[in-house]
Amino acid sequence: FSQLVVRMERSGDSVLVESCVRMLVKQCASDPRRTNLVAKLVQRAVDEAEGESLRWRSVYPYHLEDLSTSLPTLLRPILLEELGGALRDGREVAANALSSFAGELLVLGVLTCDDLHDVVGLLFGGTSKGSRFYCVSLCRMLRRIVISAEASHIIDGLGLLELIEDVLKEDTISLQVRFMMNVRLPEPCTPSALVLIVCTSSDNARP
Repeated sequence: FSQLVVRMERSGDSVLVESCVRMLVKQCASDPRRTNLVAKLVQRAVDEAEGESLRWRSVYPYHLEDLSTSLPTLLRPILLEELGGALRDGREVAANALSSFAGELLVLGVLTCDDLHDVVGLLFGGTSKGSRFYCVSLCRMLRRIVISAEASHIIDGLGLLELIEDVLKEDTISLQVRFMMNVRLPEPCTPSALVLIVCTSSDNARP
């Protein structure tokens, strides 16, 4: 798969790479059990493509990579599009799987905090309006983040604590969503611990 991606990116055919990305994202949405596997396949492919680019630059110092055909560049808008569609259509299993996939890609370094600001904004936006559906999907993404070695960095990069506080300021959110998001911890409390308990609360609040 990694070699296939390298060849596709090298071909400069953005339509072909986009088709590959859509296939991967749809695979995650339809088979949540393979989300972690697909994310790791993507990571290997991205690492191989970056290695190929470095090898080219060692021979041709002025070699420029075409970002328009890179997996991460195309993953960002397609993942947002597919997740938004799943949320609008009420496809809870798909939305949860894609949110988890987003978290995996972030932890693995395929996507950055900047890449996922729109996804995070979408999920927190629905949660702040009182949607349990959006809230559970959000927690699927957060759960993968808080158990990673880069948890503190990612939590700060996404501004998660501030976003959780903003949700709790909303008077219109349901009691169920408030329960999922409202946690009280003894001091001192690390950002990772706070978000982790929010994720755990989402499971306890499910009917």
